[in-house]
Amino acid sequence: KGIFTPNVVPLDANGEIDEPETRKYVDWLIERGVHGLYPNGSTGEFTRFTAEERRRIIEIITERHQGEEDITVISQDAILSTFDSIFNMITLGLAGIAAISLIVAGILIMNVMLVAVSQRTQEIGLLRALGAKRRQVVALFLTEAVMLSFLGSLAGLLVGEVGSRALETAYPVIEFVAPPWAMIAAVSIAVASGLLFSILPARRAARLDPVLALAGR
Repeated sequence: KGIFTPNVVPLDANGEIDEPETRKYVDWLIERGVHGLYPNGSTGEFTRFTAEERRRIIEIITERHQGEEDITVISQDAILSTFDSIFNMITLGLAGIAAISLIVAGILIMNVMLVAVSQRTQEIGLLRALGAKRRQVVALFLTEAVMLSFLGSLAGLLVGEVGSRALETAYPVIEFVAPPWAMIAAVSIAVASGLLFSILPARRAARLDPVLALAGR
């Protein structure tokens, strides 16, 4: 139903469609059973057609097909628009996957911090008995969560860099390079997520009673 052709429409010296030559070209295509055109230039780039040019092409070929419009003329803009739509859908899908992964990672950090609070009850009680204020205990656990998130994001960047190098080795034609802003955003979002999900464990640690905490309760 389609064919890649070196020059779909012959043009005259002024860049206009050469209708007689186009008719000859269409006859040649019809003789070979071609029912669809996929325009591209001789350099491998898609030819740009105006709306009027597409209309005239369809009219010429429809006339040779006994009035039946059974062709499709695709312009570069239409193809780019299609690819843009596909890439936008892929981007949204990846964003959804990243959001789910971020929430799962945040819950994991929260669980780790809750376990740390339960295992360090006596330590928290000792700090409170020595005069540590609640905000200092909160700051302690938030700092630990930030460091944990930061180290995890660095490990993720390292794994991503190794994967990018491997893909570049396997497919040297394609460039697999993450822009600097993406790396900075990844670390920032990871740290912010860890900070957000560690607020509850930190506040729980700060509310522990010093006497009961020293007793390990």
